[in-house]
Amino acid sequence: MPTFYENRTNRPLLVKKGSGLISTPHLHNHLELIYLQDGATETVCDNQREVLSPGDIFLSFPNQIHFYPKIGNGRAIHSILIFDPNFCREFKELFHRMTPTSAVVRKENLNPDIPLLIEKLLLESKNDTPYRDAVLRGLLIALLGKLFPSMEFREERKSDGTILKNILNYCNKHYTEPLSLEVLAKEFGVGKYHISHIFGEKLKISFPDYVNGLRINDAIKKLAENPDQSVTQIAYDCGFNSTRTFNRAFVKFTETTPREYREKHLHKKVTPINFYILE
Repeated sequence: MPTFYENRTNRPLLVKKGSGLISTPHLHNHLELIYLQDGATETVCDNQREVLSPGDIFLSFPNQIHFYPKIGNGRAIHSILIFDPNFCREFKELFHRMTPTSAVVRKENLNPDIPLLIEKLLLESKNDTPYRDAVLRGLLIALLGKLFPSMEFREERKSDGTILKNILNYCNKHYTEPLSLEVLAKEFGVGKYHISHIFGEKLKISFPDYVNGLRINDAIKKLAENPDQSVTQIAYDCGFNSTRTFNRAFVKFTETTPREYREKHLHKKVTPINFYILE
């Protein structure tokens, strides 16, 4: 089954309750937390397969390949939190340097405050107040602070995991710099054609599209948050070497130009974009 890279764009935190989970292997540069409330669901994270029961939690770190195979005809009820590592700066080094030895934490090992914090996150996400994001960030930091003592982690090294995860982590940290297959080949001691093959075979996406996806994700945030900054400056700040290249990539990923996007945002007509990039 092919793996897809899911480019999550201008939402640092998504909180919702539902019954549908992605059954196709995928990865993204966000963390994904599932709290199962009813039913059962199977989880797979970096080839580790486990079944969640009510009260269990599943947490994947950035760039871990994960998915949720369906079990029978039942529909599991769950809460899901998907968030940018930068949204919780206090844990940024942990997110980049470490990986959980298991993505699943069982109900009996959870701090009793965690279900309440998840419920508060769900409720607060529906509010439209000036300080909502600050409240959500505080609740999420408290949730992770209660969850992480129940988890074990191992340090990521080049010899650990797959070369793919190490390459993606490197791209996520250095996408604003000149980045090429030659740079990655020198950094990881792997042939550039082999790296290109990994992207096409494992992610079904080309290396340039992956890097441009990271840059466009950053640009979308800057366009929305910095209305006085020029589009040209944003293009260069996000790693593009020309406005022409930036505009072409932006239209490819969002089906609108940077200036049109900013204009729509200023008039509050923009809806969050979530999409798959396919080769």
